[in-house]
Amino acid sequence: MRRWASWRDSIRGRPAAELTYRIGVGVVGLVLLVVGIIAIPYPGPGIAICFVALTILATEFEWAGRAQAWARRRIEPVVAWFGSQTASVVAPKPML
Repeated sequence: MRRWASWRDSIRGRPAAELTYRIGVGVVGLVLLVVGIIAIPYPGPGIAICFVALTILATEFEWAGRAQAWARRRIEPVVAWFGSQTASVVAPKPML
């Protein structure tokens, strides 16, 4: 981990590299966020993709960290509720 941190610190010392890195992180994070938002209504890991995207964005942007904390506060009670339910409530019903 320290190797990555020292590499990142070396980029901070060069304004052009810093801007390029932040733009790259922003583009990758926003593309993943859009894919995650599009995937939410479909079966699959749409919300997980959104959390990964916010985590990537939060490495460089403070607003993404706040958005991630807000989303986590909203999701944790739902996850706790599902965890307290019996298998018959959580398991999907078979389609006939």
